[in-house]
Amino acid sequence: MKTKKICLFLLLSTFIGLNVLKADCEEAKQEGENLLVSIEPATLKTEDTLVEIVLVSDNIYIEVSENYSNTKQTYYKKDLGDSIFLKLKSPDIFTNITYEIKTFYTNQECGIDPIKVFSIETGIYNKLSDLKICWDKLYLDICKNYYTTEDIEKFGNIQDLSEEKINKLVNEELTKEEEKSKINLKDIIKEYYLYVLIPIIFISIVYIIVIVIVKKRKEVQNEK
Repeated sequence: MKTKKICLFLLLSTFIGLNVLKADCEEAKQEGENLLVSIEPATLKTEDTLVEIVLVSDNIYIEVSENYSNTKQTYYKKDLGDSIFLKLKSPDIFTNITYEIKTFYTNQECGIDPIKVFSIETGIYNKLSDLKICWDKLYLDICKNYYTTEDIEKFGNIQDLSEEKINKLVNEELTKEEEKSKINLKDIIKEYYLYVLIPIIFISIVYIIVIVIVKKRKEVQNEK
């Protein structure tokens, strides 16, 4: 009888243990698949571009590599102390660097293969934004502080052009923006002119009626 109780207890313990492990593995999988990774770009040439990763628990760890210095580093939640934010400084703000982040189960009973692989590019600091012609035109694409990978593809090697050529390109984009503004203004007038015109017509009619009435009264008074 005692042996049966022990066997039953062991079976229950194993079953409960497996369920707990399954729950822990599922939670870790969710964290690994939904890791938050973002870029915090430099907006001044004296600043750093940062890769920011959010590690919320010890359920997973990450392996980070990049294609600039070909380094690979492993990070655990315990490495962050009381924080959940891991901030990695890009080695060169003027180079578009690709970071690869792999998430793994801390408990290898859940699995040893990566849960998910994330890839993110840093973009570059736009050194054209430091040119005098761009100081008050950071709203232009060519002058903004930070270039994404799409911007890099769009502008190509524009960072290496002469200042004279860059000035020309800035002025060309400025002209296009001014033309867009004029077109937008015309579109707004076309779309909303009735909302403005109708009240003006109504007010004008009221004034005319008032003037006519006042004039008639004066004529009546003069006849008396």
